[in-house]
Amino acid sequence: MNTITVIGNIGKDPESRVTAKGTPVVTFSVADNKKLPGTSGKSKEDWTSQWWYCTAFKELAEAIVQDVKRGNRVEVTGKIDMHEYTAKDGTQKVAYNLLVNRIAKVVRPMRANNGGFSNMGSEVADEEIPF
Repeated sequence: MNTITVIGNIGKDPESRVTAKGTPVVTFSVADNKKLPGTSGKSKEDWTSQWWYCTAFKELAEAIVQDVKRGNRVEVTGKIDMHEYTAKDGTQKVAYNLLVNRIAKVVRPMRANNGGFSNMGSEVADEEIPF
């Protein structure tokens, strides 16, 4: 069984359609961003993106259309589907698609200027922790 999990940002709002048999289908893309070696990561040129093309069906497709929007950070799990096709210029090509069976939004904590987490609440003494 081939399973892959990708964490990244939704490229554009998911596009939905219905098959001839009435099955809901949604397609979307996820950008998996990586910092280039030897760079600071502070500018756009310091990063590269791997794009993953994704498809979901049935109830999951309907939920994605309702809840997932461009720019959302998500974790997508599914299996890779490979198919070969002939391009307009006559060359043989291979396309990969992630068939989604699970998706979750990923929340990143906000960092304070001192490097700590700003949305973590007030400090708690160790003796106040019940375990």
